[in-house]
Amino acid sequence: MRPPDIDAPRNARRRARARGPALPDGAAPLFLAGCLWAAFAMTIWLLALGGALGIPGPLAPLDWHVHELLYGFAPAIMVGYMLSIVANWSGRLPVNGHPRSLLLLLWLAGRIALLAAPPGGFAIAAAIDAAFLLLAWCLIAREAIRGRDRRIARLLMPLGVLALGNCLFLWQAMNGGSPAIDLPARIGIAAVVLLLTLVGGMLVPSFTRRWFIETGRPPAPRPRALLDTAAVWTSAIALLAWAAAPTHRAAGIMLLAAGLLQTLRWLRWQGWRTVREPLVFALHVGYGFVPAGFVLVGLGAALPELGWPLRGDAIHAWTAGAMGTTMLALMIRVALRRARLAVRADVAISTMLGAVIGAGLLRSMGGLDFEFAVGIAAGGWIAAYASYALMFGPMLSAPPPERPED
Repeated sequence: MRPPDIDAPRNARRRARARGPALPDGAAPLFLAGCLWAAFAMTIWLLALGGALGIPGPLAPLDWHVHELLYGFAPAIMVGYMLSIVANWSGRLPVNGHPRSLLLLLWLAGRIALLAAPPGGFAIAAAIDAAFLLLAWCLIAREAIRGRDRRIARLLMPLGVLALGNCLFLWQAMNGGSPAIDLPARIGIAAVVLLLTLVGGMLVPSFTRRWFIETGRPPAPRPRALLDTAAVWTSAIALLAWAAAPTHRAAGIMLLAAGLLQTLRWLRWQGWRTVREPLVFALHVGYGFVPAGFVLVGLGAALPELGWPLRGDAIHAWTAGAMGTTMLALMIRVALRRARLAVRADVAISTMLGAVIGAGLLRSMGGLDFEFAVGIAAGGWIAAYASYALMFGPMLSAPPPERPED
């Protein structure tokens, strides 16, 4: 008797998704909203720094700036992308309908509430904002359980830490603290860096090998499981130590060790060979900011007597550099594939990527005039994300074209 095919339901869903009408996915509205907010929030912050306007709402200006990029913009893009890859990995249809609409509405409500809530309404605004990440975690956990995919389960821990960090950030702000320069901000940064380490470590070498094969180039060596595991776990431990004690020499030494392993991992992917395709090369540059951040932040903690790099500059290697570049490059890939277009960078896309990479370099580079570096970097960030919304907004707002019949 022939044994039952336990993968039959999953394979049937895959065939239905491939042959049937294309459905709107969970990533598209979050990508578009997140990019518009990235440009808007940075514009508001730049104007506030220049004294042209005040930032309303219950959060202090610096707290609002850090929160809206770390716990506002970044989660929208990360959750959107995770919903896309979770659907690909599990073979299930993307999160759609009411759950997707509720996610987007909660995210938008959180942004509005933290700008418009009066001081007496801070608790309600905080609850609305915190609900987005909590719901996202529940949805992705559901997909991990139903899809029985361990790769999805690995993403739940850093996503849960990000949700926890957001709750701590809002709680500390409600109690008169300064979370932007304290533990809640470091927790969020650590969670984002760990997610980039996990997701980037799977996708960047995969996309690179695919490009090498498509262009007839010899493939890069396959990633070594031992090196990858060591880099991920060392990074997680170092980030935990840094979040708890950011100026302790031991934390700095652990960050430097993690930076070394991350660099060895990154070099094995041979990203310099992809310079002819800016969309692939940008992924390598974006991930390259991850080990750079470990080294820069580690130097500041392990050797404070050097006086370089400054703490704020070093951290921006992770935020403006790794987060900004990697997220933009991945969103461009998703938008092109969703529209059934060639995943290649034209002049507009290359300029967009160059602007965000330049912003990351300027903001994380010490020794430059602060106002000059912040102004130019913010301008590059705004231009890159506003251009993405203008260029890909119509594609993301419309249902994706149907797949051709087999």
